[in-house]
Amino acid sequence: MTTPADLRALVRRLELHSRRLLDTPLAGDYRSRMRGRGMEFAALRPYEAGDDPRAIDPFASARSGRLHVRLQQEERAREIVLLADLSQSCTPAKRELLTETVALLGAVAVNHRDRVGLIAFSDRIELLVPASGGWPHLRRLLAELLACRPAGSGTDLALPFATAARLQRRSSLCFVLSDFHAPWPATAIDRCHLRHDLLALVLRDPRERDWPAGGILRVGDAEAGRHGLLDLHSRQRRGIVTAWQECDRTLAARFSQRAIDHVFLQSGTPPLAALRELFQRRRRT
Repeated sequence: MTTPADLRALVRRLELHSRRLLDTPLAGDYRSRMRGRGMEFAALRPYEAGDDPRAIDPFASARSGRLHVRLQQEERAREIVLLADLSQSCTPAKRELLTETVALLGAVAVNHRDRVGLIAFSDRIELLVPASGGWPHLRRLLAELLACRPAGSGTDLALPFATAARLQRRSSLCFVLSDFHAPWPATAIDRCHLRHDLLALVLRDPRERDWPAGGILRVGDAEAGRHGLLDLHSRQRRGIVTAWQECDRTLAARFSQRAIDHVFLQSGTPPLAALRELFQRRRRT
């Protein structure tokens, strides 16, 4: 059983590791292509000599009978929402990858004074951490994620997107971390994507696909609770490999059709390089 002291040590280790990675180019890649960063309305004031005529607000000027200009300021901190899949199909290796990625994205967001929140799900909402800023908040978020033991067994992919669309009134940057081993929630994704900028981080565990060459293998469905025997003769094995590859191609095509940036993350491989590639790709678009 994980003790509170163990959790604190894990959180501290994740924080230190993530802070070290802030010295890499990832932080610059993150800031350079986060959509929505710019200027926003701050206040109105009477027009003064030297003001840009393009800043004149015609409606305020008409109401007051005197020229007024709109003052702009740098946009407030953006909200980053992490949708984390904790369903039974999330193997220990994928759970470790998910946690490391959440820590890294959270550290980059906090370092840029953005607010970060978490929606963890299975076939229900397992954990909801409202967005906030600062390192103490990120430590609490990571501690709650590490301590979370999912009550659900299946996966409802529509639920986190619907929850984000309902709770996040302001346009946010939403990262969804999942293996996407569940029915495709087209309507929920499309509705969420109308308001928020979605990025998909697809979790993969190579050991799920590393089948032995021949023999009989006992396999199970962690979410449905079903088990059975699989004959891994050469033709059967090739069919399984082909099915996995087709699954990934179909998933990638669905994201591309909706202009949702995505990347596949592999357990056992640090996510830094894949995240950098994702952010650099966004810079080029």
